[in-house]
Amino acid sequence: MAANYQETRVYQAPMSCLLMILRSPQMCAALNIELKSESPLPNGAWFGFNHGMTSSPYGEKITVAFEDVGEGSVRATVHSECGVPDQTVDWGKNKSNVEVIFNYIEAALSQAPKDFFATGEPIDQENLYVQPTVEKEPPMPCKGLAIASMILGFLSIMLYGFLTGILSVIFAIVAKANGNKSKMATTGLVCSICSMAFWTVIFVVIFVLASI
Repeated sequence: MAANYQETRVYQAPMSCLLMILRSPQMCAALNIELKSESPLPNGAWFGFNHGMTSSPYGEKITVAFEDVGEGSVRATVHSECGVPDQTVDWGKNKSNVEVIFNYIEAALSQAPKDFFATGEPIDQENLYVQPTVEKEPPMPCKGLAIASMILGFLSIMLYGFLTGILSVIFAIVAKANGNKSKMATTGLVCSICSMAFWTVIFVVIFVLASI
């Protein structure tokens, strides 16, 4: 069975309001989902969405079911399942899909005017759901020198070479002096120093044994 996640919440809102939110083109555009089908239920409605790649073997399949449970309450059940039948690990993607759907519904309900339920006026969803902006980390200074230091450090281990080891040490020192805090420069520095020390000891031992 494909990896999946399901959650149910109850809302104090008219069924017509929730149906309008789910049928909104703005919701599909904001959440990068595609409405594939809608079916009536005895006391509610059922919606089928595709997320990501919309061809059936890929992405995730999302279903939303609304059920009128009386006293002005609607039970909403959101289910997300991997599109590949034998995919058993989803890295939390299905849970994220369910939470995003619920977050959108709740944001739409909270954004509605107080007299919405009485007047039935449509909700303005143009800028309702805005994906959070992720600040990109600034580029690491001297990244090329750090990479070169790491590669030369590995080479100095595999091939006895003071030249590669010395260059690795120089590149690592320069990169770190310019603010590079990556592990690549540190790896190159450690590998080159250990390599030069190890091979120096080996050659000294060979030289001493040969001279006896």
